[in-house]
Amino acid sequence: MSARALQLLPLLSLRHFRRHRLRTTLALSSVALGVAAFLAMVALNRGILDSFERAARMRAGGAELVVRGGRGGMKPALADELAKVAGVRAAVPAVVRTIETTKPVALTALLIGVDPDRMPEEGGVVARDVVAAFASPLALLQGGVPIFVPERLRSEPAFALGAALELATPRGLATMRVAGYLRDGWMPGAFGPYAFGARLADALELTSLDGSVDRIQLFLRPGADAAAVRAGVERIVAGRAILSDPLEIAREFDATLGSFRLGLRFLSMLSLLIAAFLVHSTLSMALAERRRELSIARCLGLPAAGLRRLLVLEGAVIGLLGAGGGLLLGQLLARLMSQLFWDTVGSTFDRIEPVVSAPTLGESLLGAAAGLAAALVAVVPPALSVARRSPLEGLRAERTEARAAPPRVLLLAGALLLATASVLLIRSGGLGVPHAGYLAALLLVAAFALGAHPLLSLLLARTGPLLLRLLGPAGRLARDHCERAVGPTSLTVVAITLAFGLVYSTDVLVKSYERMLDDWFDETVGEDLFVMSRDFLTSGLQGASFDAALADDVRKIPGVLHVHALRFSRMPYEGDRVLLLALDGAAPPKAGHAHLIEGEEGDRARLGRGDGVFVSEGFARRFGKGRGTSLELPTPQGRRSFPVLAVVADYSWPRGVIWIDDDCYRAVWGDHEAQEFGITLDDTRPLDAVRVDVARLFSSVHPGVVIDQATVRANVMAIFHRYWALLLAQEGLAVTVAFLGTLHTLLISVLLRRREIALLRALGAPRRLIGRMIRTEGVLLGLAGGAFGVLFGIGTAAAVLRLLSLEEQGFSVVVRPSGAIAAATLAGAALTGLLAGLAPARAAARAAPRTALLDTMA
Repeated sequence: MSARALQLLPLLSLRHFRRHRLRTTLALSSVALGVAAFLAMVALNRGILDSFERAARMRAGGAELVVRGGRGGMKPALADELAKVAGVRAAVPAVVRTIETTKPVALTALLIGVDPDRMPEEGGVVARDVVAAFASPLALLQGGVPIFVPERLRSEPAFALGAALELATPRGLATMRVAGYLRDGWMPGAFGPYAFGARLADALELTSLDGSVDRIQLFLRPGADAAAVRAGVERIVAGRAILSDPLEIAREFDATLGSFRLGLRFLSMLSLLIAAFLVHSTLSMALAERRRELSIARCLGLPAAGLRRLLVLEGAVIGLLGAGGGLLLGQLLARLMSQLFWDTVGSTFDRIEPVVSAPTLGESLLGAAAGLAAALVAVVPPALSVARRSPLEGLRAERTEARAAPPRVLLLAGALLLATASVLLIRSGGLGVPHAGYLAALLLVAAFALGAHPLLSLLLARTGPLLLRLLGPAGRLARDHCERAVGPTSLTVVAITLAFGLVYSTDVLVKSYERMLDDWFDETVGEDLFVMSRDFLTSGLQGASFDAALADDVRKIPGVLHVHALRFSRMPYEGDRVLLLALDGAAPPKAGHAHLIEGEEGDRARLGRGDGVFVSEGFARRFGKGRGTSLELPTPQGRRSFPVLAVVADYSWPRGVIWIDDDCYRAVWGDHEAQEFGITLDDTRPLDAVRVDVARLFSSVHPGVVIDQATVRANVMAIFHRYWALLLAQEGLAVTVAFLGTLHTLLISVLLRRREIALLRALGAPRRLIGRMIRTEGVLLGLAGGAFGVLFGIGTAAAVLRLLSLEEQGFSVVVRPSGAIAAATLAGAALTGLLAGLAPARAAARAAPRTALLDTMA
C-alpha cells in the first residue's frame, strides 16, 4: 500500500465514512456479526470437545489404559491376569453404575465401586485418600450395605451417619447405610451431582446379578514401554474385551454430535459469506454514489493504480474495524451460545461437566483474518471496475445509477451448470467424494451467487404492468428501480437467499427427521407400555438394571400379550463402539415389525432361533456388513462369529446397531439383566388397567417408571428438538445480517435516487407515495430472496439428508419439503424487507425536493 493512498485515505475515504455514519455502522455491523458468529461456533466446537475429554480423563482417574467390555462386563479375575503383564503397575477393576433410591428420598445417583487394596498411590477412578476410607467402614449393627456419600449431604437428615436408604437393585429392594462421607470435590462434575462410593464387592452386590465389572484401569510403571504393554494386554483380552485409551470415551460422546457440530461450522462460514456479499453490495453502491468525487481525484492526478489501492485500503479498514467489533461481540456470543448448548443439547449427555469457552487468541486472530478477507474479497471487484472508468465519465451530470445490461447468458449458463453438478452429486450419493454434502451446498451457494443477477432480471421482466395494477404507482416505481440497479441489489438478494435458505433448510431437516422417526415408531415399535428407570432416556440408554426374569412375572398379568426384556450394550467393534440390542427375536408382529432394508420374512424366525443377528442400515454401510456376511464380537469366552441375517432400519445409535435374540445373548454373555421392558397388550383390557397392575408388580421388587408409547415418543422427540436449538439461534444471526444488508441497500438507494425522488415530489407526488415506494422495494427484495431461499433451502437440506447423513450416520433420510413452511419463509423474507424499508422510506419522504435537485445538478 503506497504512502499516497494512506495520505488520501482521510481526505477521500474517512470523510465519506463520517458523512454517512449510519451506513458505515451497518457495513461494520455486517462484518462484526459474521466474525462473531464464526468465533462463537469455533469456540463452542472446541468447548464441546474439551468437556468430553475432561470428563474422559477424570473418569479414567489417571489410568493410562482402560479395558472395557460390553454391558455384560468382565469378571474381576481378569484384572489378576492383566496385573502380571510386564510394565503394568496396577490393574484396578471398577464399576460405575446408575442406582436409584426409593426411600426416604427418591433420587438417581452414580455408584462407584473400587477395591481399596488394588489402588495405586495416586488413585484411580476415585482419589486415593477417599478410597482409603472404604477399607475400614463404620461397623453397622443394623445391617445394610455400607456406602459413602458426598460431604455436602451431611446436613441432610436422610444422609446422616448410619441412615438407611432403600435401593432398587437387580435382585430387588435392598438397604444400604451411610458409612461415611467423601470430601467435597472428590470427583467434581465427571460423575454428576450425586456420586456415591463403595467397596467393589459391596457395589457389585447392589448393582449386578453376576458380579461383573464395567472396566479395568491399568496404571503403568514409570519408564514402561507403552507399546509392549499394549501388546501384552491385547493378547490377554483378545476376543473378551477391548483395550482403549481413556480419550476414546470422549470420541464416543462426540459420535452423537459429529454431524451437529459440522453443521454449526458450516453455518458460521455461511454467516461470514453473507457478510461478504453485503459489504460488496454496500461498497458497490457507495462507489456509484461517489463517482463524481473519485473522478475529480483522477483528474487531479490520482492514477488508476492509486485509486485501486485506495479503495482496497477502504475495504481493509472496514474489515479490520468490523473484525475488531466482531472480536468483542464474539466473546459475549461464544459464552451465550455455550450456555445455550449446555442448557439444551448438552443436557442430554449424562454427567458431563460443561466447559463454557471463550475464543482463544489464535481463534480470535483467525476470526479477524476471516473478517478482513471477507471485506477484501468484497471490495476488489468494485474497486477494479471504478479504476477502469475514465475520469470524464464520472463528471457527467446524470443519474448515478446505470440501467442494467440485459441478463448475461454466460452467467446464467454457469449458474445452471453449478446447480446441475450439485443435484447430480446429491442424487448419485456423493460419488465417493469426502464431505460431499458440503461440496454440494457450496456449489449451490456459488450457483445462486453467479445466477442472482440474470435470475433477478428475469423475475422482474414484464412485471411492471402487473405491479402497477396490484400496488399502484409505488409498486411500479419500486420495480423499475430494482430493474435499473439489478447488479448491486442482486447481491443483497443473495444475502437474503442464504439467510432464509438456512431457515427453510433447517425446517425441512427437522420435519424430515421427525417424519423418519415417526415412521420408525409406527412400524418398528409396537409395545404399548414400557418399564424403565427414571433417567433411562436422558442418560443415553443407560439407567439402572432390572432382573430380566421379571419378564416372566409381567407375562402373567391379564391383558399382556408379549414382553421384551431389552438389554442395550455398547460393544467394541473395529475400533468403534456399536450398540448391541438384545430383544426377543421370536416376538409376535404386534410387538413391532422391523423394517427390512435387506432380507426376507424367513429371517425373522432365524433371528428368534439365535441363528445370527440383524444389523442396522448405518452399521451395514459403515462397516460393509450386509446380508450374507458375518461379524465377530468379543464375548467372555472369546471372540465369536455371528452371521448377518438381515439389514433393518434402526436409529438408536449413530455408530450402528446390532440386534440379537435375548436368549442367545444371555447364553453367550452370561448377562441376565435388562434396562427396559417393552410390553405389548392383547387388547382384552384397557391400557390404564394393565398399567396399574404392572406398576403394582414392580413397586414391590424394583420400582420403575411405567409409561405408554406416546410418552416415550414425546420424550424422544423432545431430546431430538434440543439438537436444533443452536441452529435456530445461528439462523437468527444470519437473518439479522440480511436485515442489516437490506436496510443498508435501501438507504443507499434513497441517496442514489435523490433526483428521481425530488422530481416526483416536484410533480406533486405525496410523501406517502415516496415512502410506499421505498417500502415496496424492500418487500420486492425480500420476496425475491425468499423465493430463491426456498430453492436453496431444499437443495441444502437434500445435501445434508442424502449425503451428510449418509456419511456421518450411515443412512440417508427422505427429504420432506413443506409448502406451509415455504410460504412462511417467503412471508418472513418479505417482512424482513418491509421492516428494513421503514427507516429509509421515512428519510426519503422527508427530503426537501429543492435541496435534492440542487445536490444532484452539475
